[in-house]
Amino acid sequence: MLRLGLPVLAAGSLQLRPQRNTVFFKYLTNSRVQSMCSPFSARLSAFDLDDAYPVTAAIRHMREMRGEMPVGRKIGFTNRMAWPEYEAMWGYVYNRTVHNLAEIGDTFSLVGLAEPRIEPEIVFKLALAPAPGMDETALPACIDWVGHGFEIVQSIFPEWKFSAPDAVAAFGLHGALLIGSRHSIAAHVEDWSGTLSTFEIDLKRDGTVVVQALVMCSN
Repeated sequence: MLRLGLPVLAAGSLQLRPQRNTVFFKYLTNSRVQSMCSPFSARLSAFDLDDAYPVTAAIRHMREMRGEMPVGRKIGFTNRMAWPEYEAMWGYVYNRTVHNLAEIGDTFSLVGLAEPRIEPEIVFKLALAPAPGMDETALPACIDWVGHGFEIVQSIFPEWKFSAPDAVAAFGLHGALLIGSRHSIAAHVEDWSGTLSTFEIDLKRDGTVVVQALVMCSN
């Protein structure tokens, strides 16, 4: 495995190795970057997911040293058509990247985010850890609340051209998460099971609907 001179996980603890490649530290120690770079996979041989997730752990360690806290994870890509190329992946979200819409007003600064894009999201908080083998009728009982949100995704790689390991290493493409009203589902689990499997959503800009979609989820 290529180690890249970054912190690696060993024996259950984070071990820092001497820095041999300044590329990662320059671009990945701050979620708001000021410049862009070519994909790591194009510059480093044999850079794969086994190399990318230790980078994620290293970034978490450095951000915690700055006082940030991981408060959740994003799972991508939710579009299964992208899985053959990018696979399923995850990345951390932090207390300084998660914001409540009710508290930030009508605008959110994109300064420092690289080629930002906006994605409507369904955000949820787990009350219990799901167990392997749970079906769609049992899983909602593990959810504390659910809410609409927007993720501001970013790519430090020009024109959004990258490999799956590049995306994992670069924050999982996460820039910020903006969360709306939270809704408890405990009292109406069965209703929410149906609602979350099939629903309509309108995406508005300045009060005008710009996109309408019917969302249908399946196993």
